[in-house]
Amino acid sequence: MARLVGAMAASHAPSIGAITDWGRSPSTRALRDGFDELHARITEARPDVIVLIYDDHVDNFFFNALPAFAIGVGESHAAADEGRGAPDLPPLPGAPAMAAFLARHLIEEGEFDLTVCHELAVDHGVLVPLRLLEWGTSVHVIPIVINGVEPPMPTARRCWRFGQALAAAIDAWPGSERVLLLGTGGLSHQLGGRDFGRIDEAFDRRFLEYLCDGPREAIAELTNEEINGAGNGANEIRNWIAVAGAVPNAPARLVYYEPLGITGTGIIVFDGVGEG
Repeated sequence: MARLVGAMAASHAPSIGAITDWGRSPSTRALRDGFDELHARITEARPDVIVLIYDDHVDNFFFNALPAFAIGVGESHAAADEGRGAPDLPPLPGAPAMAAFLARHLIEEGEFDLTVCHELAVDHGVLVPLRLLEWGTSVHVIPIVINGVEPPMPTARRCWRFGQALAAAIDAWPGSERVLLLGTGGLSHQLGGRDFGRIDEAFDRRFLEYLCDGPREAIAELTNEEINGAGNGANEIRNWIAVAGAVPNAPARLVYYEPLGITGTGIIVFDGVGEG
């Protein structure tokens, strides 16, 4: 069976991917240190596959057809053109056999009807954190999309259960791959409208406190209205909730949080995953 060797979550805002002078402020230096810590953890975990949970920013799907859950099962995943030209990056290597197995297991055993994508172009939700983590082409990526763009969106409880079902699917895979879970996005932020740029720091800190200090499952009780009330970009915390659901008993540790720019920016790591 596959072995889950790590779990973590981090913001994926394009603005943090554009930082070049990491020493210009204590906040950005601490953020760089946070990603360096995650890089060290990934290096130590030696994953063969990263299962990365994010939200598609209307690069593959549009408002006329938005799946609640989708998975990329292709041989590789090209960089998406987000209106500025596709980044000059090589395609990410996929894990088609394992991804197809996970899709079947989630549909047949986990009762989640994913959209199966044989071509899935990955956007900044994948590329920003992986670049900051200094990803290499030796690690295969299985991208999973949770709708955080337009209602109706999966509830927090549904995302928690998805994480549980995903962990069961990984455990059922007959191969010996070492698998790391990475959720990206959030935290609170508002894109567009009269409140553009608003950060709900109180919401962020409450969410992170539930994750790290408990009760962990309280994050699954957040309503869609509460989440969206922290800004339309806060809907991306569904990706974090799914990872937490996959490792419900692993201690979570806050590595970084700051209201940075227009986004509540955070990093957490789940300790002890894969040990023993």
